[in-house]
Amino acid sequence: MSVYVRAPVVRIYDRGERTVVLGPGGARAFEGDSAILARVVLAKLAEGPITGQALLAYLAVESGAEIEQPEVIDQLLVLLVQSGAVQKNPSMVVQPQRPRRPLRVVLGISGAIAASHSPALVLALQSRGHTVRVAMTAAARRFVSAQVLEAITHWPIAKDAWDGTTHAPVPHLDLAGWAEIVLIHPTSATTLSRLARGDFSDLVSAVALSARCPVVLAPSMNPVMHAAPAVARNVAQLTEDGFAVLYPSRGVEVAEAPGARKPVLGPSPPHDVIIEALEHIAGPAPASWDEIWRGPGPHAWSATQVEPELRAALSARARPGARALDIGTGDGVVARALDDLGMRVVATDLSPHALTRAQAASLDRPIIWLCDDARATKLASPFAVITDRGCLHVLEELAPWAATMRALAAPGASLLVMVHVLDPANTLATARPDPATIAAALGHDFSIETAIPTTLGDHRAVLVIFERAGGAMPDITPPMPLPSFS
Repeated sequence: MSVYVRAPVVRIYDRGERTVVLGPGGARAFEGDSAILARVVLAKLAEGPITGQALLAYLAVESGAEIEQPEVIDQLLVLLVQSGAVQKNPSMVVQPQRPRRPLRVVLGISGAIAASHSPALVLALQSRGHTVRVAMTAAARRFVSAQVLEAITHWPIAKDAWDGTTHAPVPHLDLAGWAEIVLIHPTSATTLSRLARGDFSDLVSAVALSARCPVVLAPSMNPVMHAAPAVARNVAQLTEDGFAVLYPSRGVEVAEAPGARKPVLGPSPPHDVIIEALEHIAGPAPASWDEIWRGPGPHAWSATQVEPELRAALSARARPGARALDIGTGDGVVARALDDLGMRVVATDLSPHALTRAQAASLDRPIIWLCDDARATKLASPFAVITDRGCLHVLEELAPWAATMRALAAPGASLLVMVHVLDPANTLATARPDPATIAAALGHDFSIETAIPTTLGDHRAVLVIFERAGGAMPDITPPMPLPSFS
């Protein structure tokens, strides 16, 4: 039995008593009762898929009588399917593939006419599951409104290298550190020149030159400019430097009078082509956290000992018999350090394999090992000390994590957080929130006691120590009830 549904996009208009359907074979006009029937059928099909038999039953109810000539409805459906306004058996329609993984995309917009299409490009990226932040040159703001892009992205638009905030005092480094891939679209001839010369004087070029993730350039310019030897030299240099440079497409040149325009080589590729290239360059999704720990190791997250700065901070705050929580324990090195200091330790991780490893190395210790997600914890009891050594690296949103910290930190508790800082030598794709950003997520109940430079793995990091208001925890606490895990 056939199923019908209205197509997502139709070429139909109503005018007076006529309904006109535009299709591959030309226009088909319905008038009078035929137009009324076509409008009722299209309205019903817009609600969702329906069988032909169910459609006939619906029309009978609407008209208050049996349909005497059902073949008329069949003929109408055939015409609507032929025109592309209606899809038949929509379950057989191939849906577009979702991206291999959602990406943090920084879109740099420079001053070419294609900048006017940026809102549509952002929406297309978002429809594929990507998060987009935007940086603009001064020339780009002649072609597209920053307010429009802010409304679409729900992020402030970076417009100047000197427009820093408390949370991001250096905009180009903030964006370069946040991005998993940078796309400069359109890339004007001037921006190509800046990038080839290593010129950081403009915000967009500064972001692209500071990024340690892939940078994709989509040149778009007049064909005469595109053919200039200087542009060719700049493209060759950028390609050698490791930038991915997309080939131009054919399109109209708006510098010409409307009546004189014809397809020329120079505009950037269509948005779907750009996004396909972007996702291919970014590569497949990384292995899951549990897959990482399933491997033989060691790897970037392994640790044989606690960093001296973290060990000293734990020693200063540990109270024998008090409760301690180690979030994202990995191979358990911090949990064992807390146990050495006499605290009663709960160690959690998302990876069962990590917990198995940690427990195997700690068989003689009374540590409780639990599989738990810090963004939606099943724990309920308060803790005097909470440690998080690097978990923020893999969190896109701090709010759920911060809510857990507020729920589990007892009055007067210490929260010790270690996270990478922006470092050109660090090629790991980690998130690197600064202390002020973490503090803002935690809220007024927590205050920063100190921030200490350190290392995490082989890279620069900061140990941020927060104290929760409300007085000190007692030295000895009653037995801790175990959480109930279903």
